[in-house]
This record gives sequence, C-alpha cells and structure tokens, in this order.
Amino acid sequence: MGISERLSILSLNVNGLRGSEKCTNLFHWLKTLSTDIILLQDVHFLPSDLSLWTQQWGLPGIWSQHNAILSTNSSLSISHIPYPQTNRLLLATVSHPELKEPLSVGSIYIPADRASRTSFLHDLTTYSNISVSLLAGDCNLLACPALDHFPPLTAASSINWGQLLAILQQWSLIDLQRHISLTPGPFTHWQTTPRGRVGTRIDYIFAESSQAHLFSAPSVAYCPYSDHSFLTCTVKVSSKAPHGRGNWKLNTSFLTSPQYQEGIKKIWTQLSTMATDPEDKWLEAKSLFQAYSVAWASKTRYRQSERIGQLQSQIQQLNYSITSQNPAPESLT
Repeated sequence: MGISERLSILSLNVNGLRGSEKCTNLFHWLKTLSTDIILLQDVHFLPSDLSLWTQQWGLPGIWSQHNAILSTNSSLSISHIPYPQTNRLLLATVSHPELKEPLSVGSIYIPADRASRTSFLHDLTTYSNISVSLLAGDCNLLACPALDHFPPLTAASSINWGQLLAILQQWSLIDLQRHISLTPGPFTHWQTTPRGRVGTRIDYIFAESSQAHLFSAPSVAYCPYSDHSFLTCTVKVSSKAPHGRGNWKLNTSFLTSPQYQEGIKKIWTQLSTMATDPEDKWLEAKSLFQAYSVAWASKTRYRQSERIGQLQSQIQQLNYSITSQNPAPESLT
C-alpha cells in the first residue's frame, strides 16, 4: 500500500485495554477508520501483553505502559525512539519508502494527580534534545479555563500548565487548536458533577511550529469505547513517488455511483461530437475524466464530513440530555 500526500492522525485516551473483549472491539473499530498514525493513551500495557496484542493488532505498532503508537497502513514502519526514559511519553519515527523524510511523533499521557503531574513535568524539563513534528495525548490540563472548560471558568491557568508550556516552547511545539482558532472547545471529555454536566478540553495535538502550516485543524469525534472523544487531523508530507503525466489513477469506487457514471458518459458523448482523431479524443478524455473525478472526490468528502459533523453534534446533544436530564446548551447545538 502506498501513501497519499496527507497522512491522517488520531489521538485517543482509551481508558485501558485490559479486557480482552474491549481490546478486540477497539482494534476492530480503529481498523475501520483506516488512520495512518494512531496515538493511544492510558492503555494499561504489560510486557506479558506484547505477543497477544501484537497478534491481535496485526499491523505496525509499538507499546509502552501508558501509550501506544499504531497504524492501519501496513506499509508504514514505526520505530521506537528510546528516549526519554519515561513510561508516560512514547516517541517514534514513522517512515515509508515513498516519504522523503521520516515523521517523528509522540504520544503523551500526563498524570491526573497534581503531585504526580508536577513531578512528571519537572522530569520532562531535563529532555532538551527532543525533536518531534507532532505530539498528542491526554494532558489532564486546561490551557485556558475560559475557553477549554464548559461552563467557562474565570480562574487562571494552573502552574502545571505553565510547566508544560515551557516544555512545549523548549521543544518548539505549539497547540494546534489555539494556533488556528480562539473559539471555545472543542471539548474532548464530559462528566457529570454535583454542579451539572462539565466539558473540558484536556486532549491536545501539538505541532512543530515551523511545520504547523502543514497540519489541518484538529477535529473531535465520538468514540464508543471511551469516555474521551478522539482528536483527528492530517499532515501534508513530501513523497519520493514519481509524479507527472500518466501517474493519476482512477478511484474505481466512484464507478458504483450512477450519478458519477452519468457524468462520465456525458463527457465522452460530448467529445465524440467534437474530436475526430481517436488519439486526440482519448488524451482529452483522460484529462477531463481526471478533473471530473477530483471534483467528485472533493464534493463527496465534503458531504461525508458534513454528515459526520451533524451526527457527532446529535450524539453530544443526546449524551448531555441523557446524563444531565436537561436540554443541551447552545454550545453543543
């Protein structure tokens, strides 16, 4: 399997994979998403799980106590970067024969307990030589309580966020969501408290500042196997694969659409009345078929994204209404 010009990325806190049924179901679900790079947190991995989990996943991947980096693309290679020596940060190099340069990525899971969190972040400050293009995971911190908490809070960011921010600056990483938008959320974790339903943005995607323009805006989607929503984005990569005339290939799945077939037939019919030389007719047809297919693909992706967005919004509204027994707030509609 080759690669496209963009690699898809997913980050998710899975709340443990100790149960064999959950592990099997989650692996199956992840494979249906066909994501190039999957960053998992809170996996509860033990060395004794390596053989079973590797066999069950059956695709490229590496594991640590709290994190995993996987892929559904069998042609990608994931190599563990052996530093730093911490079980809450997993770093890897993702490579492919067609990639001009490998991509360095990391999955991070910061402790929820304040004392443990402070100690972990203090230890991370000693790793000044880390270089990653992307770091994602559950940070258990609010970057901005007014934007990353529902309902909004007037409190200042915690000292721990200041610690993490200093580390991110040292590693030349930026919060991709805040780099693109200053709107509230998107909230990745919801819980019911004595004061009502509370949403927080504690899961992040950080990108290397000089490469931020290569990443798409992060989006949030529902996961049926976790109380966290998952984050997704894409990154544009440079390929060594040859480009140019004759390298375009038709996505044959389009041929199952009667509307697409009709469009192709109209193009061919119009050419039949205009071109007389068979070779000229075919060269022109290939060019028009490609342009039409690219436009069709773009339109199809937009419709799918729009539909998925509508369904995710409905799921969040239902989830809020069921757990709080109150109408969903405007920020979820």
